[in-house]
Amino acid sequence: MLIRRRARLVYQVTEGLRKRLSAELQERLKRSDEALEALETVLRAGPPESEAALKRQRDSLAQAHHDAAARLERVCGLASDSEISEGFVDFFSEVSVGDSEERLREAQIVIRDGVILEIRNG
Repeated sequence: MLIRRRARLVYQVTEGLRKRLSAELQERLKRSDEALEALETVLRAGPPESEAALKRQRDSLAQAHHDAAARLERVCGLASDSEISEGFVDFFSEVSVGDSEERLREAQIVIRDGVILEIRNG
């Protein structure tokens, strides 16, 4: 029988991965700074009836900015050759009577510098 399974993408930390993730997070921080600045301008000039909605949006953007900054700090502190999880993919797997129940559990695909090194619980 063919079943659909989920696999966690696990990346081994290298300098290249650290640089890529740092660049992505710095870009996200830059965009959120720009969005917060634009929202503050609208808040100052906008009608009072929309103020509550704009403040909620500002708070949401500020939280996203804080989360990205915290993640950037964690990325910079990652030890080389440690592993981090970054998303999932779905794939199909064949199972048959007599297979271990482990075949039904989540698999992990280990990647280093863009190359699949290992498939755990595949």
